[in-house]
Amino acid sequence: MVLTGIGAAIILGSIKPNAQKYSRQADHPSLAYAGDPFKQPIDVVNYKNGSYTGKLFNGSCGNVQIGVSISGHQIKTINFLTMPDDSKFTKEISAQAEPLLVKETLRLQSSNKINILTGATCTSKLYKESLKTALEQTT
Repeated sequence: MVLTGIGAAIILGSIKPNAQKYSRQADHPSLAYAGDPFKQPIDVVNYKNGSYTGKLFNGSCGNVQIGVSISGHQIKTINFLTMPDDSKFTKEISAQAEPLLVKETLRLQSSNKINILTGATCTSKLYKESLKTALEQTT
């Protein structure tokens, strides 16, 4: 799901209210998602403590595999075991997407409600799928 429209947008880690349209700049990608991320309800989940590895997912952007550490029955650490890196461009996308995906995951404590990043759609979708398979092991 790619979210668009009026609301708050997180662009490369900064919040810009009422952003309406996002596009890729000529020589540098812009990663963004729209909607108000602070109004989404946070899932209360009681995960089993430990470290878990999600499945490796392959897409047009490359491979993604996520590891997650649970402590105090909450997601505490996300490890990027495999991220797209077959070119300078995909390395830049991954480097920009990683902190945004981690921040959203730690805040929401779930894989279900993580927003897809515009400009990193494939990476975001594969991240969510790998994270989901890791979290499924905790129940």
